[in-house]
Amino acid sequence: MPVYQSVTIGATGLPVVIFGAGIAGEAVFHACRESGIRVDAFCDNNANLAQETRCGLEIIPTRNLKQRFPDAEFIISAADIADIVRQLGELGYPKWHPCTRLLRNFDIYPYTYQKPVDFVAHTVAAALLCQDSYTTPDKLFLRCVDIMITEKCSMKCKDCANLMQFYESPVNDDTAEMLRAIDLFCSVVDEVNEMRVIGGEAFMNKEAHIIIKRLIDEPKVKKILVYSNATIVPTKEQFAAIRSSKVLFFITDYGALSRNRDRMVRELESNQIGYVSFPPSNWTDCGQITAHQRTEEAQKKIFGSCCVKNIFTISGNLLFHCPFSANAFRLKAVPDFKGDYVDFSRPNVKDEMREFVQHKEYIETCDFCNGRSHGSPVIVPAIQTLVPLTYERYVR
Repeated sequence: MPVYQSVTIGATGLPVVIFGAGIAGEAVFHACRESGIRVDAFCDNNANLAQETRCGLEIIPTRNLKQRFPDAEFIISAADIADIVRQLGELGYPKWHPCTRLLRNFDIYPYTYQKPVDFVAHTVAAALLCQDSYTTPDKLFLRCVDIMITEKCSMKCKDCANLMQFYESPVNDDTAEMLRAIDLFCSVVDEVNEMRVIGGEAFMNKEAHIIIKRLIDEPKVKKILVYSNATIVPTKEQFAAIRSSKVLFFITDYGALSRNRDRMVRELESNQIGYVSFPPSNWTDCGQITAHQRTEEAQKKIFGSCCVKNIFTISGNLLFHCPFSANAFRLKAVPDFKGDYVDFSRPNVKDEMREFVQHKEYIETCDFCNGRSHGSPVIVPAIQTLVPLTYERYVR
């Protein structure tokens, strides 16, 4: 594992570039100014940001870095620091710093950001926890884990990246089995930055609050994110069960389709439950299931550039590398690739899971995905389909 040189940031005299033009990157910029460190630019893997600026500075697509700065030192603001360190090494940039050196005790609140400050606090906390864990590889830490509690959705977006548009007879997962799966999973891992409760629409499952409450009570889980399209508002009893500082609602605002958004926001505020609400963005053409017959090298490239390859997904007692893989397996839209998941209900599985989480170069299911890289062309989100879409099934 490459180790950064513990030198003063900016002491080399080289240009200083913040890798990651997101919310944590903005916080790093403000921390640099407060520390008297001049930042020359941002860079980002999302080429779609190339026409934008951040904090008054240009955003350089990573592919153009060498043209712009033949040499530089980098402050990594991204939570997935291992990917960035590897990428910088391949580009010939050995000088980098974790953002933890600047953000550990930095007060984010006096500054203005693109997003609400509660979201900034969540993002910065995640970056700190994830980058700290990079220096302790023996610890089985996962940044982000989806737990899928239902196949049902109150919308039917034909380009859903989680493949809900293909379920003909969607069902809720059994609550008792999910609680057992959470117990088994947490008995194996050491720490999870955030568990994301998803579907479908999570509140199509009337027992969603029982699962959320179990996650609230789990000390190994630091934050619970509940994803909703704001069509179904939880009951008063459900809100009471999930009232916790660990819970943060992520509401995707689809306009008229999110028919109960305002009511949901009022109830969340009344129950003092944190939330953020954004319109849909960055949808790409990754909601299709097609066998591409790629080479192994092409598979590694698709996986390496994927922006969700480390959004691990629990489906039953199985852990997958991404929600596409989990749902393609559930739908029997791909063969049973044994190396694409880990059954954490088996005894003595920790070493296998650590290898799966930290060292996987690609999964076989990548061949059935169009790819989901940063900077992929965006498409119109949330176009509805009246009937489930068809796909080829595999007999297992």
